[in-house]
Amino acid sequence: MFFIILFLSIHFNCIGSCTDYLKDLISDNTPYVFKELRVGEANGNKIIGLVGRLKNDSIDKTLATLEYQIENIGEYGDEIDIDLMFTNTSIRGLGVQKILFQKLLDEHPKIKRINSALTSDNEDIIKRSLMKILMKNGYDIKTFSPGGSSEEIFEQCCGELFSSLSKVQRETFIKEAIYDTPAYKIRKRLGLDWCEEQPMGTAFSRRNGEFSLTVHIVFCRP
Repeated sequence: MFFIILFLSIHFNCIGSCTDYLKDLISDNTPYVFKELRVGEANGNKIIGLVGRLKNDSIDKTLATLEYQIENIGEYGDEIDIDLMFTNTSIRGLGVQKILFQKLLDEHPKIKRINSALTSDNEDIIKRSLMKILMKNGYDIKTFSPGGSSEEIFEQCCGELFSSLSKVQRETFIKEAIYDTPAYKIRKRLGLDWCEEQPMGTAFSRRNGEFSLTVHIVFCRP
């Protein structure tokens, strides 16, 4: 699937005098030149993108993106609904997503609620944490094949057990597991916390030997 991204405006540039957003990324230790954050729209989504290039390359590329929509959810008013957060594997661990998230909050200072589905990377972390939490709470998990995907491993070890728990117990364990995810840590570092109303939504399915978990988290500004 191909996406054509049209950025409508460049809000700032990080060549020469770097803004506060990107200054922590500028380092001799990274092979990239980080140039600017761009704000635009594509396919019905609003997009914030980090543009840069390899130091030995002359072609600029979008190295990370955050895609979102603004939705009105009745009694709670407008809410930021994040559809996608992507970072090129070569620059993960540098704090890029935190920068994009900070820009998102600055673009919409009056919106208090931020809703997002955890990405596949976060889902894998949640499943690993759930395995530890189940064992810590005295549950026996089954043996599994360590070479499988996270969906296969969790189904083998814990699928039957986890699905037999009450909804309250499942969500208690999932919320505890979320504390280990980059998604949670980014939001906490930016001063966000769980919303008091509807802080989380979860769903899971067991098909063809795989356990799929969907988690939506809703954080609010103070």
